[in-house]
Amino acid sequence: MKFKDKIALVTGATSGIGKKVATSLLEAGAKVAVNYHSEDSKRDETARDLRTLLTVAGRPTSDLLMVKADVSSPKETASMFKQVEDRLGPLDLLVNNAGIQSECPSHELDPDRIKLELAVNLMGPILCCRSALQAFLKNRSPQGCIVNISSVHEDVPKPGFLPYSVSKGGLRNLTRTLALEYADRNIRINAIAPGAVYTKMNPQLKDKQTREETKDQIPTRTIIDPAEIARCVLFLASDESKNLTGQTIRIDGGLSLYPSFQENWTS
Repeated sequence: MKFKDKIALVTGATSGIGKKVATSLLEAGAKVAVNYHSEDSKRDETARDLRTLLTVAGRPTSDLLMVKADVSSPKETASMFKQVEDRLGPLDLLVNNAGIQSECPSHELDPDRIKLELAVNLMGPILCCRSALQAFLKNRSPQGCIVNISSVHEDVPKPGFLPYSVSKGGLRNLTRTLALEYADRNIRINAIAPGAVYTKMNPQLKDKQTREETKDQIPTRTIIDPAEIARCVLFLASDESKNLTGQTIRIDGGLSLYPSFQENWTS
């Protein structure tokens, strides 16, 4: 268990990529704080699943902390990090996964919706990074790791999803800026940019025809499994990537490689 005694916090982790990341970290030996925003069935199901995992492994259920917080709130974010340290111990890894999106023509966007998406998708990671860095720097010999879950749309335009695209572009620069600023203090910050992933954020993929049509747009003809994202998080958080910082790893089946150029239509 390469992450034995490591303390990790995963935001937005009651479903999809976040839940798989939290599960994989627990399986690797870490103590994990699972952030959620709403008291609902997903929270209860996640807590039940992860506690069962720990029990089967012969580990105490206290190795899991379910912590409620709105990541866009400075007060709630600060309280969340304090709870993690008080209950689990000094933080080693932050995974910024929480995110939302909605489709709307840009000229019809509601300002409140713009503020909400930017608050959750960009301000949230900024606040969480700030608290994580404060936690890392409290150590006499600072060290720590942050992994931001971004999107191919940090580079690839996504018409009709302007706030989401803008927030992911900002997340790319957040990753690079912090990586440079804290590289000399043994703190690494990287990002993962998934393509089409089979999660609640892409409910249309439940439809078989839509799923096949989506695959046709991806060079490898595959939909990404959240488990692949989780494996990459573990790699980025491990000593195996100790000299990797400020990078975005795209797990997208080649979606960001201008797929239409697979056919020679330009000349």
